[in-house]
Amino acid sequence: MDIDFLTVGEVGTKSVLKLGKNDTIYNALKELRKRKTDRALIYEGENLVGIVTKKDVIRKIPLTKSKFKRLPITQLHLSSIMSSPVFTLPHNASVLKAARIMLEKNISSIPVIRGPQVIALFTKWDIANLLVKSRVPVRDIATYPVKVISKYSSIIHARRLIIDEGISTLPVIDDRNNLVGILTIDELTDALVDLINILAEGGSKEGLKHISVSEVMRPFIPRIKNDEMVGKAAALILEEDVRGVVVVDENNKVNGIVTLTDLTRFFAEKVSIST
Repeated sequence: MDIDFLTVGEVGTKSVLKLGKNDTIYNALKELRKRKTDRALIYEGENLVGIVTKKDVIRKIPLTKSKFKRLPITQLHLSSIMSSPVFTLPHNASVLKAARIMLEKNISSIPVIRGPQVIALFTKWDIANLLVKSRVPVRDIATYPVKVISKYSSIIHARRLIIDEGISTLPVIDDRNNLVGILTIDELTDALVDLINILAEGGSKEGLKHISVSEVMRPFIPRIKNDEMVGKAAALILEEDVRGVVVVDENNKVNGIVTLTDLTRFFAEKVSIST
Protein backbone atom coordinates (compact mmCIF):
# COMPACT_ATOMS: atom_id res chain seq x y z
CA MET A 1 0.00 0.00 0.00
CA ASP A 2 1.46 3.37 -1.00
CA ILE A 3 0.50 5.66 1.84
CA ASP A 4 2.13 8.71 0.25
CA PHE A 5 -0.95 9.39 -1.85
CA LEU A 6 -3.68 8.55 0.64
CA THR A 7 -5.69 11.55 1.85
CA VAL A 8 -7.76 12.15 4.95
CA GLY A 9 -10.77 12.79 2.75
CA GLU A 10 -10.50 9.29 1.32
CA VAL A 11 -10.03 7.28 4.49
CA GLY A 12 -11.61 9.44 7.22
CA THR A 13 -14.80 8.32 8.94
CA LYS A 14 -17.79 9.73 7.07
CA SER A 15 -20.51 9.08 9.63
CA VAL A 16 -19.85 11.54 12.46
CA LEU A 17 -22.00 12.37 15.47
CA LYS A 18 -22.80 16.08 15.59
CA LEU A 19 -24.21 17.76 18.69
CA GLY A 20 -24.97 21.29 19.85
CA LYS A 21 -22.82 23.11 22.40
CA ASN A 22 -25.87 23.50 24.65
CA ASP A 23 -26.74 19.79 24.60
CA THR A 24 -26.21 18.18 28.00
CA ILE A 25 -23.28 15.91 28.74
CA TYR A 26 -25.70 13.26 29.95
CA ASN A 27 -27.67 13.16 26.71
CA ALA A 28 -24.47 13.32 24.68
CA LEU A 29 -23.13 10.23 26.43
CA LYS A 30 -26.35 8.39 25.69
CA GLU A 31 -25.94 9.32 22.02
CA LEU A 32 -22.31 8.20 22.01
CA ARG A 33 -23.36 4.83 23.41
CA LYS A 34 -26.23 4.52 20.94
CA ARG A 35 -24.01 5.35 17.95
CA LYS A 36 -21.15 3.20 19.27
CA THR A 37 -18.65 6.00 18.96
CA ASP A 38 -16.30 7.71 21.39
CA ARG A 39 -16.47 11.29 20.18
CA ALA A 40 -18.72 13.98 18.73
CA LEU A 41 -18.29 17.23 16.85
CA ILE A 42 -19.86 20.19 18.66
CA TYR A 43 -21.68 22.94 16.77
CA GLU A 44 -23.11 26.36 17.48
CA GLY A 45 -25.62 26.80 14.72
CA GLU A 46 -23.75 25.89 11.53
CA ASN A 47 -20.32 26.54 13.00
CA LEU A 48 -17.98 23.85 14.33
CA VAL A 49 -16.86 25.05 17.76
CA GLY A 50 -15.46 21.98 19.53
CA ILE A 51 -14.94 18.25 19.93
CA VAL A 52 -15.97 16.13 22.90
CA THR A 53 -14.48 12.70 23.56
CA LYS A 54 -14.96 10.20 26.37
CA LYS A 55 -11.50 11.21 27.52
CA ASP A 56 -12.80 14.75 28.04
CA VAL A 57 -15.53 13.35 30.26
CA ILE A 58 -13.00 11.40 32.35
CA ARG A 59 -10.64 14.36 32.67
CA LYS A 60 -12.94 17.34 33.04
CA ILE A 61 -15.90 16.27 35.18
CA PRO A 62 -14.89 16.73 38.84
CA LEU A 63 -15.99 14.11 41.33
CA THR A 64 -17.03 16.44 44.11
CA LYS A 65 -20.58 16.72 45.28
CA SER A 66 -20.52 20.50 45.70
CA LYS A 67 -19.97 21.06 42.00
CA PHE A 68 -23.24 19.32 41.22
CA LYS A 69 -25.59 20.76 43.83
CA ARG A 70 -26.76 23.36 41.35
CA LEU A 71 -25.79 21.73 38.07
CA PRO A 72 -26.01 17.92 37.94
CA ILE A 73 -24.66 16.12 34.90
CA THR A 74 -28.19 16.02 33.49
CA GLN A 75 -27.94 19.82 33.12
CA LEU A 76 -24.26 20.46 32.40
CA HIS A 77 -23.66 21.54 28.81
CA LEU A 78 -21.08 20.18 26.38
CA SER A 79 -19.58 23.66 26.13
CA SER A 80 -18.17 23.16 29.63
CA ILE A 81 -15.96 20.19 28.68
CA MET A 82 -15.42 20.35 24.91
CA SER A 83 -11.98 20.88 23.40
CA SER A 84 -11.88 24.18 21.54
CA PRO A 85 -10.79 25.67 19.16
CA VAL A 86 -10.79 22.81 16.68
CA PHE A 87 -7.84 22.01 14.43
CA THR A 88 -8.99 20.95 10.94
CA LEU A 89 -7.38 19.72 7.73
CA PRO A 90 -8.46 20.05 4.09
CA HIS A 91 -9.76 16.89 2.44
CA ASN A 92 -6.66 16.52 0.27
CA ALA A 93 -4.17 16.52 3.17
CA SER A 94 -2.10 13.35 3.42
CA VAL A 95 -2.81 10.76 6.09
CA LEU A 96 0.88 10.85 7.05
CA LYS A 97 0.67 14.57 7.75
CA ALA A 98 -2.48 14.01 9.81
CA ALA A 99 -0.87 11.24 11.87
CA ARG A 100 2.14 13.39 12.64
CA ILE A 101 -0.06 16.32 13.66
CA MET A 102 -2.02 14.04 16.00
CA LEU A 103 1.19 13.11 17.80
CA GLU A 104 2.52 16.67 17.88
CA LYS A 105 -0.73 18.12 19.25
CA ASN A 106 -1.63 15.11 21.39
CA ILE A 107 -5.05 14.73 19.77
CA SER A 108 -6.81 11.63 18.51
CA SER A 109 -8.96 13.01 15.69
CA ILE A 110 -9.03 15.80 13.12
CA PRO A 111 -12.15 17.07 11.30
CA VAL A 112 -11.75 16.99 7.52
CA ILE A 113 -13.15 19.92 5.57
CA ARG A 114 -14.00 20.64 1.96
CA GLY A 115 -14.73 24.32 1.66
CA PRO A 116 -16.79 25.32 4.72
CA GLN A 117 -18.20 21.82 5.30
CA VAL A 118 -16.92 19.04 7.53
CA ILE A 119 -17.03 15.90 5.36
CA ALA A 120 -15.27 13.39 7.62
CA LEU A 121 -13.38 12.85 10.84
CA PHE A 122 -9.92 11.33 10.59
CA THR A 123 -9.14 9.33 13.74
CA LYS A 124 -6.63 6.88 15.17
CA TRP A 125 -9.21 4.17 14.47
CA ASP A 126 -8.84 4.98 10.74
CA ILE A 127 -5.09 4.56 11.08
CA ALA A 128 -5.62 1.13 12.67
CA ASN A 129 -7.70 0.19 9.63
CA LEU A 130 -4.79 1.08 7.36
CA LEU A 131 -2.46 -1.23 9.29
CA VAL A 132 -4.37 -4.52 9.30
CA LYS A 133 -2.03 -6.03 6.69
CA SER A 134 1.21 -4.94 8.35
CA ARG A 135 3.78 -7.74 8.73
CA VAL A 136 5.98 -5.84 11.19
CA PRO A 137 6.44 -7.68 14.53
CA VAL A 138 4.53 -6.31 17.50
CA ARG A 139 7.78 -6.11 19.51
CA ASP A 140 8.92 -3.29 17.21
CA ILE A 141 6.10 -0.91 18.14
CA ALA A 142 4.64 -1.99 21.51
CA THR A 143 4.99 0.04 24.69
CA TYR A 144 7.22 -1.66 27.29
CA PRO A 145 6.70 -1.80 30.20
CA VAL A 146 2.99 -1.13 30.61
CA LYS A 147 1.06 0.43 33.47
CA VAL A 148 -1.25 -2.11 35.11
CA ILE A 149 -3.88 -1.88 37.82
CA SER A 150 -5.09 -4.30 40.46
CA LYS A 151 -8.62 -5.64 40.18
CA TYR A 152 -9.06 -4.56 43.81
CA SER A 153 -8.23 -0.89 43.14
CA SER A 154 -11.03 1.67 43.20
CA ILE A 155 -12.27 3.28 40.03
CA ILE A 156 -11.24 6.62 41.53
CA HIS A 157 -7.65 5.38 41.51
CA ALA A 158 -8.08 4.09 37.94
CA ARG A 159 -9.37 7.47 36.79
CA ARG A 160 -6.43 9.26 38.40
CA LEU A 161 -3.94 6.87 36.79
CA ILE A 162 -5.51 7.37 33.36
CA ILE A 163 -5.40 11.15 33.75
CA ASP A 164 -1.88 11.36 35.20
CA GLU A 165 -0.31 8.92 32.73
CA GLY A 166 -2.28 10.13 29.69
CA ILE A 167 -3.34 6.59 28.80
CA SER A 168 -6.59 5.01 27.68
CA THR A 169 -6.16 1.30 28.46
CA LEU A 170 -5.10 -0.48 31.65
CA PRO A 171 -4.47 -4.23 31.89
CA VAL A 172 -6.05 -5.54 35.10
CA ILE A 173 -4.21 -8.08 37.26
CA ASP A 174 -5.02 -10.12 40.37
CA ASP A 175 -2.85 -10.57 43.46
CA ARG A 176 -0.75 -13.18 41.64
CA ASN A 177 -0.08 -10.85 38.72
CA ASN A 178 -2.37 -12.88 36.47
CA LEU A 179 -4.08 -10.94 33.70
CA VAL A 180 -7.82 -10.94 34.44
CA GLY A 181 -9.24 -8.12 32.31
CA ILE A 182 -8.76 -4.66 30.86
CA LEU A 183 -10.16 -1.29 31.80
CA THR A 184 -10.49 1.42 29.18
CA ILE A 185 -11.89 4.92 29.05
CA ASP A 186 -15.12 3.43 27.69
CA GLU A 187 -15.91 1.26 30.73
CA LEU A 188 -14.75 3.97 33.12
CA THR A 189 -16.92 6.62 31.47
CA ASP A 190 -20.03 4.47 31.69
CA ALA A 191 -19.37 3.79 35.36
CA LEU A 192 -18.54 7.37 36.31
CA VAL A 193 -21.62 8.84 34.64
CA ASP A 194 -23.86 6.64 36.78
CA LEU A 195 -21.87 7.47 39.89
CA ILE A 196 -21.86 11.20 39.24
CA ASN A 197 -25.64 11.09 39.11
CA ILE A 198 -25.58 9.53 42.56
CA LEU A 199 -23.46 12.46 43.74
CA ALA A 200 -25.88 14.91 42.15
CA GLU A 201 -28.68 13.38 44.18
CA GLY A 202 -26.78 13.83 47.43
CA GLY A 203 -24.63 10.72 47.52
CA SER A 204 -21.22 10.66 49.12
CA LYS A 205 -17.91 10.56 47.30
CA GLU A 206 -16.77 8.07 49.93
CA GLY A 207 -19.00 5.48 48.30
CA LEU A 208 -17.01 5.71 45.06
CA LYS A 209 -13.87 4.50 46.82
CA HIS A 210 -15.53 1.16 47.48
CA ILE A 211 -16.33 0.41 43.84
CA SER A 212 -13.51 -1.71 42.50
CA VAL A 213 -12.02 -2.04 39.04
CA SER A 214 -13.22 -5.67 38.92
CA GLU A 215 -16.83 -4.46 38.94
CA VAL A 216 -16.52 -2.39 35.76
CA MET A 217 -13.59 -3.91 33.81
CA ARG A 218 -13.95 -5.79 30.54
CA PRO A 219 -13.30 -9.48 31.37
CA PHE A 220 -12.47 -10.34 27.77
CA ILE A 221 -8.78 -9.71 27.15
CA PRO A 222 -7.54 -9.06 23.61
CA ARG A 223 -3.96 -10.31 23.75
CA ILE A 224 -1.07 -10.91 21.42
CA LYS A 225 2.48 -12.29 21.55
CA ASN A 226 5.65 -10.31 20.86
CA ASP A 227 6.43 -12.21 17.68
CA GLU A 228 2.98 -11.77 16.14
CA MET A 229 2.27 -9.07 13.59
CA VAL A 230 1.15 -5.46 13.97
CA GLY A 231 -1.62 -6.24 11.50
CA LYS A 232 -3.12 -8.74 13.92
CA ALA A 233 -3.01 -6.19 16.74
CA ALA A 234 -4.73 -3.59 14.55
CA ALA A 235 -7.39 -6.11 13.48
CA LEU A 236 -8.06 -7.09 17.11
CA ILE A 237 -8.46 -3.46 18.12
CA LEU A 238 -11.03 -2.92 15.37
CA GLU A 239 -12.88 -6.23 15.75
CA GLU A 240 -13.22 -5.97 19.52
CA ASP A 241 -13.74 -2.19 19.54
CA VAL A 242 -11.04 -1.76 22.16
CA ARG A 243 -8.29 0.85 22.43
CA GLY A 244 -5.41 -1.52 23.01
CA VAL A 245 -4.30 -5.14 23.01
CA VAL A 246 -2.16 -6.60 25.77
CA VAL A 247 1.20 -8.10 24.82
CA VAL A 248 1.85 -11.27 26.85
CA ASP A 249 4.88 -13.51 27.30
CA GLU A 250 5.05 -17.30 26.98
CA ASN A 251 3.56 -17.62 30.50
CA ASN A 252 0.63 -15.38 29.61
CA LYS A 253 1.93 -12.63 31.89
CA VAL A 254 1.60 -8.96 30.96
CA ASN A 255 4.62 -7.83 28.98
CA GLY A 256 3.53 -4.70 27.11
CA ILE A 257 0.67 -3.13 25.21
CA VAL A 258 -0.19 -1.97 21.69
CA THR A 259 -2.62 0.95 21.66
CA LEU A 260 -4.12 3.19 19.02
CA THR A 261 -1.42 5.71 19.88
CA ASP A 262 1.33 3.12 19.31
CA LEU A 263 -0.19 2.34 15.91
CA THR A 264 -0.35 6.05 15.09
CA ARG A 265 3.28 6.56 16.06
CA PHE A 266 4.35 3.61 13.93
CA PHE A 267 2.30 4.88 11.02
CA ALA A 268 3.65 8.42 11.34
CA GLU A 269 7.20 7.14 11.04
CA LYS A 270 6.20 5.84 7.61
CA VAL A 271 7.35 2.30 8.24
CA SER A 272 6.31 0.06 5.34
CA ILE A 273 2.82 -1.32 5.94
CA SER A 274 3.27 -4.46 3.85
CA THR A 275 6.69 -5.66 5.01
